[in-house]
Amino acid sequence: MNTYSKTTKMPRRAWTDNEVRALCVLYQLMLTAQRDGVKFVKAKPVREIAASMGRSKGSVEAKLMNISGCRKATGRDWVNGYKPLSGFAKSMPAIVAECVR
Repeated sequence: MNTYSKTTKMPRRAWTDNEVRALCVLYQLMLTAQRDGVKFVKAKPVREIAASMGRSKGSVEAKLMNISGCRKATGRDWVNGYKPLSGFAKSMPAIVAECVR
């Protein structure tokens, strides 16, 4: 049974491991740019990946904050602007660890 988001009216569905891996690739690109001091704009790639996944921009941004939360939980740095959220799935830290250095 799908539940619906109050703000977007999009059906909610569980994130697949492959979707999380795709977000980890994007996250790694942003983290590398941040570490290298390269100026980057997050909005466009976030909108593009959200559209390709059939997800809202807000849900993608929340998942990116979950990635930050996984990194914070292991003492690692995270992308500025994606404040760490702690309510991530149990499977997520392992996926993040394999994808984001």
